[in-house]
Amino acid sequence: MSRVSAGRRQKVKRLIVVDGETEKIYLNIIKQKIRGASIDIKKINPCGAEAITEGLTSGNAYGIARNIQYEHFYISIDKDDLTVEQFNKICDDERNNNNVTLIFTNEAFEVWLLAHIQLMNSSIISRTRLNHMLGAFLNEEYDKTNSKQIMKIIECANDCINTPKQNTSRINTISFSAQCTNFGVLLDLLQI
Repeated sequence: MSRVSAGRRQKVKRLIVVDGETEKIYLNIIKQKIRGASIDIKKINPCGAEAITEGLTSGNAYGIARNIQYEHFYISIDKDDLTVEQFNKICDDERNNNNVTLIFTNEAFEVWLLAHIQLMNSSIISRTRLNHMLGAFLNEEYDKTNSKQIMKIIECANDCINTPKQNTSRINTISFSAQCTNFGVLLDLLQI
């Protein structure tokens, strides 16, 4: 392991922390399309109510190992099996950390993927139904770890940045009880 010289300054950057492989695949594809997006992506395991704490801990350790000081963390999670109490703790943890932005999708990240294809509303679509709808579009069973499928979904949009943002504009406020996603914040970030 190499040492950092005393005179060398650490790079200061932002980090996106995701708790799903699909989100990581998606963001890496978008980064390639944008070219020049200078942001790191770190995947962690889903950790329920400790999403913010674990995201910060893992993110800081990741930065130290790479000699990077992250100035802001974007922590992306899905509702999955969260209870309302866990959700409230995550929201409180975000409010108590000025260097954290919570990116939240209810029901699953596939809500964001489906927004590349159609307008979304606040009625919750089950994970099973989301997967079925994406599979119908793909003409094959949807596999959330298949980068070729994710690329096909991204490329179907007229504009891979603005189409999903427009199609989720009515559901971009975080909610435990309604379908929502504020994932568009990350696409804005990647364009900076």
